[in-house]
This record gives sequence, structure tokens and C-alpha cells, in this order.
Amino acid sequence: MQPKRVIVPYTGTEIGGSHISSFTLCRALQDLGIEVFAYANKDTQIAHEAARYDLTVRELSETPAARHNLAYDLLRLPFRAHMLRQEGPGIIVHCHGMGALQSWGPAAKLVGAPLVYHNRAFNRPILANRLIMNLADKSIAISESVKKLMAFLPAGKVETIDNPFALGGIPNRSEERQKLVNELDLAAEGPIIGFVANFWERKRPFFFLDVCKVILERHPLASFVMFGRKGDVAVSAIEDYARHIGIADHLHLPGFRLPVESNIAALDLMLAPAINEPLGRTPIESLLLGTPYVATDDAGHGEIGRRWAGGRLVDKAADYPAFAAVALDVLDHPASVLLKEDKKLEITHALSAANHATKVVELYSRLL
Repeated sequence: MQPKRVIVPYTGTEIGGSHISSFTLCRALQDLGIEVFAYANKDTQIAHEAARYDLTVRELSETPAARHNLAYDLLRLPFRAHMLRQEGPGIIVHCHGMGALQSWGPAAKLVGAPLVYHNRAFNRPILANRLIMNLADKSIAISESVKKLMAFLPAGKVETIDNPFALGGIPNRSEERQKLVNELDLAAEGPIIGFVANFWERKRPFFFLDVCKVILERHPLASFVMFGRKGDVAVSAIEDYARHIGIADHLHLPGFRLPVESNIAALDLMLAPAINEPLGRTPIESLLLGTPYVATDDAGHGEIGRRWAGGRLVDKAADYPAFAAVALDVLDHPASVLLKEDKKLEITHALSAANHATKVVELYSRLL
């Protein structure tokens, strides 16, 4: 039995890779004839982006938070349950984060709606998180690394389903590169090395800058572009560190920008030094777009590199000179890592939004 409608609640305000993955799934579900309603706070980036993906947005007036405190969620429970009842029978509540699961999971259980948790993070297996995750009737893990951390759940309650990757067309890399050169006044003769992530400690932005310093010694006309916004690392801290190590004149911080495809396509090399990455969109987007990448061989990034290639992996314990040595080798020999077109087409199909949505609907049908 296929659901009539799927409710996808969000609690925060800003967009990240997990939101893009969830919106991609939602649009594909609508292509299969399932109505999708995004619950999001009004006038937020999430609400605007959900609308851009052609989702129906039910605007909320809740306090925005990545995760609310339990007292707040308890107070909001009657209202949330009422909202879900208004959607009628045959709904699925599909939560794409722990904050949403904590806030909307109890309401789903209260009205008897099947509850799905889509885990795209390494949530700490503390008691509170275990209790919240146990609310879900079924959980989806985006990688085997994520699934391992959910081993406390009953057998058969967690399935691994690949994230959807629906690129908004394949941009011309030469044209995108020239646009970026013109916009940021880069040295066109030198390589453009990029960091495509928000500035969180686990993404290792300072490690990236240290690697760039080594690359600059070999390529004095190199440009380093960091597409992202403040996480737990301030933009000013990035700028200060770049000045401290002497690469500030080569560093550019254009902020968080969409579409991601244009950012990655403009690069000669994408570096992903993050650790503890549940999966990571950027290496997959890089290999599909034909942009070489170098990533840390850890968790989800390691899975990507071994499963699909398209770049090089560096041991998690490697220091920044060792990481830079691999990056320089890839810059010198990009063809050694790039995938052939037939391989890219195979991966594109396997990770297509339509293929992903079909697997998710099969899960829904079993629940109903």
C-alpha cells in the first residue's frame, strides 16, 4: 500500500547537505504521485528552499532550533498532533534529523501515523538519543558507518539506502571556472583548490588551510576558495589563520552558495579533509561532475572512495604535508582519478532520486 501523503518536518532555519538530500527525495516522491508537505518555520531558508523544490510548505511559528528542549516539545505536542490529524488518514511522518524526530515523533505516535527516521548523522548513543531513535517504526541509514552506530536498535529496524544525488544538470567546467576567475579576480594560470562545506571543526577548515600553504609553495599562482558559512568556526577565525600562515592573499571566502554543482565544477581540485563524515555529498558530486577530489579515509568518505573512486583517499592519521603531497600528485595527474563516462552514468543511475525514492516507497508500503 502506497501512502497518500508524507509529512516532512524541520525545526531549524539554515540549509545544509542533509536538507538538500531530503528535498531531493521529497520531489522524487511527488513525481511518484505522493503528496509531500514540508513543515517549516516561516521566512526561513529551509522554507524557501522547500518551496523552490516544489514542496507544499506548512508554515510554523515555532521557536527555530536544531533541537528543542524537552519541555518545549512537550508543550507543543497537542498542537503538533492536531496538525497531523488534519492531514487525514494514510500519512507517513518522515523525520530527517534528531531534532525533528524528537519534536514530531511523539506526535506521530499519538495519532497512529507510521514514523520513519532518516539518519544522516553520527548521533551519540547516549540514553536520550537511544530512546528517541527507538520511537521510529523504521530507520534509514545513509551509510554502513551510520548503521553501525545504530546497532542498539532491534534487528531489522534499520535499512541502509544510498542518498539521492540529483544534479541540476552537468555544468561546463571550463565555463564555470572562468566565471569564478572573473568574479573573484583569481589568477587564471594557477590551479583553483576548493573547500565545499560549512565551517565546522570536524570538517577541518584549518587543516585545509595548512594543506593550501604547502600547495602554494609548488604553485605560487594557486587560489583557494572556501564555499561555506560559519558553523562552530567563525569566518573571522578562518581569515585570521590564513593571515597567520601567509596565504591570505590567495584565499577567497564567497560564502554558502547554491547551486553546489557550479561551485564544484569550477574547481581544479576539491579537498574534503573532514573526519567523522556520515557520508558526504561533495566527493560524490565531484566524481559525477568530473572534478578530482582528495578526501580523508574515514567513515563515509572512506566508503565513497572505495566504492566509487573518482578521487584519492588519505589516511586519517596523515598530517597536512602528507595530505598535501597526495593533493599535489592529483593536481599533476588528474586523469589518473577521473572516471570514464560509462562509469559515471552507472553511478548516476544507482544514486538517482528516482531510484532512491522507489526504495523509500517500498519501505513505506511495508509499514502501511
